[in-house]
Amino acid sequence: MNKILRILLTAGWTAVFVLKGQTAVPDGGNVVSGADTDYYWNNTNTDIDVTNIVLENNGSTNGYAVYGVVSGESWKYFGGTTNGLSASTYSLSNTWSSTVENISGRGTGVEFTVKVIRYNNGSPLDTADAGTFEYRETTPTPTDKPDLVSSNDTGPSDSDDHTNDTSVEVSMANANTSNDHTITLYVGSDLNRSESGSAANLQWSATLSEGTNEIKTVTKDPYGSEGTSTILYVYCDLTSPSAPSVVSEEDADQADEWNLLSTTDSGISEWDRLTNDNTPTFRVGGSELATWVNNVGWGFGRAVIYIDGVAIDSTTETGSNDWVDVTIENANALADGTYTVTTVIVDASGNRSNASNPITLRIDTDADATNVDPDLDTDANNDTGISQTDHNTSVTTPIFVISGAGVLKGDSIEVKNGATWIAGGWVAADGSISVQVPAASAS
Repeated sequence: MNKILRILLTAGWTAVFVLKGQTAVPDGGNVVSGADTDYYWNNTNTDIDVTNIVLENNGSTNGYAVYGVVSGESWKYFGGTTNGLSASTYSLSNTWSSTVENISGRGTGVEFTVKVIRYNNGSPLDTADAGTFEYRETTPTPTDKPDLVSSNDTGPSDSDDHTNDTSVEVSMANANTSNDHTITLYVGSDLNRSESGSAANLQWSATLSEGTNEIKTVTKDPYGSEGTSTILYVYCDLTSPSAPSVVSEEDADQADEWNLLSTTDSGISEWDRLTNDNTPTFRVGGSELATWVNNVGWGFGRAVIYIDGVAIDSTTETGSNDWVDVTIENANALADGTYTVTTVIVDASGNRSNASNPITLRIDTDADATNVDPDLDTDANNDTGISQTDHNTSVTTPIFVISGAGVLKGDSIEVKNGATWIAGGWVAADGSISVQVPAASAS
């Protein structure tokens, strides 16, 4: 633990020799001066250096000894000489102890006094205090865990700590507002900003690198003790994902595929992109629709659907790491018609792909379009009865011609025998269609 050291100075002697200077300083510690008589120490090293004790001497037979004392416990000898002080002033040198176990880990309120014993002709005369160290085991309270501001959290979620911005803002709550405390913001080992006397709630700029960034604050008191916040991990991704390039002929299950979902495609084929659903669902593949980053967690991307070049509000349901199902919301239901549809992948950090290859989507919710009676193709002599309009034939794979006001370009047509489907096709650009019963349905 960090320890703070204060020295309480005492008055010197008035006889034979005196403590002219009375400053005992810890060895190797981060010592700062507060008031004239206050010194503080935050180094965990327990060595104490007392070389700054200055003795004023008026006799060559005088001497001294230095001890360290914890009240009620054994004195610990630092050094000295019982006689032979020849100079008029004498500074103690190389007088220290490396085994001050009596104070190590004692906590708040433990005092360790440096005492100097005066000698004359080898005999002790009296004792004076050079300084009393007061140890306090303290750690400044750090700020709350830093938080990436929502405007810089650029992915689909504004709280998943994924971003595509290297210059961000970070907020910190409950900062120490004292002028003698310093708050420092680090990204990894890089110092981004340091300030004292700050506000309780801070928002500072930080510079990120691509990949996972560790962001923390360190609060330092005037004695050098430090309190470190919980680390915020932010993932920075500057690379755009790839767009799906393949229009699949099945439900997309690969990162580079997409199509109208088969259960939405209500046309003759599951893959003809003809539907009577005006809030269709698309299955979209993408390599970065779900991303796991150590210490940060999952980040989820999304697919944006564009109808004739305009982004449409839609709901994304994650299906796997490689694809999502995207459904156009009811408020944006499509009118009957033909549309060009593309999609764009947005990854968990907000990077956008290029537009996918387009598909053509036909929406037709008009139920009357199927209420048309077919005719046998007389040009092909498929009505072999007495009359070419009696609908009697000996052809087992006849051709039907369908026309009428309800038959529109692009419509899909189904020919049924009762409720059984036997043939189908699409209306041509001129509004005509002919459908032949396949051999497999012949009877």
